[in-house]
Amino acid sequence: MKAKDTQVLGNLLQTACYKYTIAEWNDYMKEIYEMALVVYEIAINYSPEHWANAFFPGIRCGHITSNVAESFNSWIREARLLRILQMVEHIRKQLMTRMNNRRIMACKWTSYLCPKAEQIVRENMEKGRTLEIRQSREDIFEVQFHRTTHVDLENRTCTCRAWDVTRIPCLHACAVIIYMKRDVYQCCDWFMSVEAFKKSYDEILYLIPDYEKRSVPKDEIQILPPITTKRRGRNRTRRINNRTIYKRPVKCSRCKVEGHNRATCNEPIRD
Repeated sequence: MKAKDTQVLGNLLQTACYKYTIAEWNDYMKEIYEMALVVYEIAINYSPEHWANAFFPGIRCGHITSNVAESFNSWIREARLLRILQMVEHIRKQLMTRMNNRRIMACKWTSYLCPKAEQIVRENMEKGRTLEIRQSREDIFEVQFHRTTHVDLENRTCTCRAWDVTRIPCLHACAVIIYMKRDVYQCCDWFMSVEAFKKSYDEILYLIPDYEKRSVPKDEIQILPPITTKRRGRNRTRRINNRTIYKRPVKCSRCKVEGHNRATCNEPIRD
């Protein structure tokens, strides 16, 4: 496939991942189906409940990614080249420093929610001020937007499923909260609060000074190297980029068309 088509398919698939309803997910998957049937079949065979918000049965943090291991490997790139004991010690120091930085960062936050969740709530509150609301029961409401949605404040659910998946009040829920003159923070889950963030980093990784470590005589060390075969060439230290990353398309210098080069060009050229 051409690089441009690959980029378009990647953007469509990523957008479909973040949609909360099956109807919206179907709209984008239909476009993928019309562009490339093979890509559609591959995406369907990978169990949408594992990567699509519309089918996910539980709660997500709002971010979909598949490169957690790659991010961690990049973070410990220097430590990976060390011996086992030095590697563990290097990672311990990295973790100790990061946890301390997170504690210092959290002490500067003055809002109830973490900054990212606080920003989303404020945006939803601003968007929800102009929505039309009809009350059905004490805690059940109908909100009119592009599509009509039902909001249940008692069970903290909305038919748009954004509140169900991210646990942050969606714009429909925020509209109802403003209508009922309630505190929006009472409808947010506790684990998104600054207090919960601070408790996540309460534990301390204590220092291990070198002078308290046992010195092992060289005579007691009998560690043999593993039996391996040396591969040709230099060891690869950088990760292989994902295929969805955009690359400059190949363009023919003869006919000026993308997808091939001058050596494989078969297009007729007018005089």
